[in-house]
Amino acid sequence: MDGGAAKRIAVLSVSEPGTRTIEVGAGTGALTRALLDCGARTTAIEIDGDLARILRERADLAAAEIVHADALEFAYDDVTGTEPWIATGNLPYNVATPLIVKWLGLRNPPRRVVAMVQRDVADRMAARPSTPSYGSLTLFVNYWTTVHRAFNLSPSAFYPRPGVNSSVVVLERRETPAVALRDVP
Repeated sequence: MDGGAAKRIAVLSVSEPGTRTIEVGAGTGALTRALLDCGARTTAIEIDGDLARILRERADLAAAEIVHADALEFAYDDVTGTEPWIATGNLPYNVATPLIVKWLGLRNPPRRVVAMVQRDVADRMAARPSTPSYGSLTLFVNYWTTVHRAFNLSPSAFYPRPGVNSSVVVLERRETPAVALRDVP
């Protein structure tokens, strides 16, 4: 991801210095660096052990906790306790939906998710009733959060270039769910 996009995501993620953030898919560290520049207390999760080791060796990322782990298996509640936190990252396209569903179902879910996802996933989250993208993901995400598409990115914003367009979405946790249900899932 280019530095400009990383900075924009970091600004959306960090409301004030000291904000607790967990980044998924640290990759080359562009977003990790931008989060630190905004004053975030950052844990960056990277599934690739070699990349995690390289990130740990970088002096400019010394303030971040770099964790070699699978984001779908990571124990978020153990790390955050009851502390408010923000989930952020360039989510791997094959795990974006199950990861967001996992986060929203945690005992201590993130108060905000700022995630780069494949554009069609963003379309499904932000869909309106009676549109082709409207479905179960729309209902689930909008039950727990308000959804805002912050910006779109073309493949040229990445190296190597993916074969898909991306969108950055901001999911703000609702104080109370969107509707009252008799049987909460």
